Amino acid sequence: MKTVDDMFPPFELRDQNGSTAQGSDLLGHWAIFYCCPNNMASGCSQEALS
Repeated sequence: MKTVDDMFPPFELRDQNGSTAQGSDLLGHWAIFYCCPNNMASGCSQEALS
């Protein structure tokens, strides 16, 4: 499990607009990553809201 001040492995992904985001873009900024294994499932949506 990652904790505060742990280094995140290099990554590249697309955002909701199709733009590419890389881990290096976040250097010097706080970031929170939330992943839900079953996209658009009502259970995940409720968990994310709470």
